Amino acid sequence: MWMLLWACAPSPVLRDVPLFAGGAPTPEIELGGARFELSALTFEVADLRLYAPAQVSWFQNLGTARAHPGHDNAGDVLGELLGNWELDLLADPALLGEAQVYSGELAQLTFTARTARLVGHRTLGGQVLGFDLSLDLEEEEISGVPLSFELSPEGAVPTLTLLGHALAMLELSLIEVAMDTDGDGSLTLTDSSLANSLPYALLSTLSWSASAQSEEP
Repeated sequence: MWMLLWACAPSPVLRDVPLFAGGAPTPEIELGGARFELSALTFEVADLRLYAPAQVSWFQNLGTARAHPGHDNAGDVLGELLGNWELDLLADPALLGEAQVYSGELAQLTFTARTARLVGHRTLGGQVLGFDLSLDLEEEEISGVPLSFELSPEGAVPTLTLLGHALAMLELSLIEVAMDTDGDGSLTLTDSSLANSLPYALLSTLSWSASAQSEEP
């Protein structure tokens, strides 16, 4: 019976799928009583991969095993777009290229983070502090960005879009409450806990989203 079902399953078809990435124009952000004006938010990324849902075995269904959330719960790689790009997260998404993707159900997107730069100023309680924060993200992998879509083996090809969200990155970094601890008149990675909280915010899957559309974004 199982062999018959497997034999009748259609073979996956390799398709070229346009993949866009970016953010959104964000001239001003209000957060926790602070006002941010950003002039740059760039992110260097590499090697985007698309994953199928995790395969769940019969003993996992019985509760004898548990999969971890995120990348550990991913299935096979169904597609990839290899290369290196600098994303402008204060601009509309731009075309990175065409990913080669096998038809089937897509569940996650993963990519490598290399560097990031955040430039702007914060106004809080009448005090204005500028910041120009450059980070080496040490080839960390951002894994498990949710993507729920089934790529058909024929017909129209969708576009895939990866977005980085400036508001989420600022909120998770706690930069709205960071103190100028060294008194130099600006926010740097030596102030408060920004050296730890900002990389965490940039690398969190909560700061990113992925989607499929029938038309270009």
